[in-house]
Amino acid sequence: MGKVVLALVLTSTIGLTSTGAYAVSYTITPFAVPNAQSTTPSSINDQGAIVGTYQDTSGSHGFLYQAGFFTPFNVTLPGITSIAA
Repeated sequence: MGKVVLALVLTSTIGLTSTGAYAVSYTITPFAVPNAQSTTPSSINDQGAIVGTYQDTSGSHGFLYQAGFFTPFNVTLPGITSIAA
């Protein structure tokens, strides 16, 4: 079973309240790449797309998590032994 990693998915709603303060809300979304031994997110963009790496029985891979879907990717170049997204 893979290690579950919590990522802070920023779905912010910013607006002035009646007191003049800004209101911001955040959503924490737990996720793990299916069949991964570990999942490590490394960056998130303004649209909520998350990139990172995961480990499985065949090694280290990159991933994109966007709109509830994982897209794994691998770069195979001579001499490359690891990948980071």
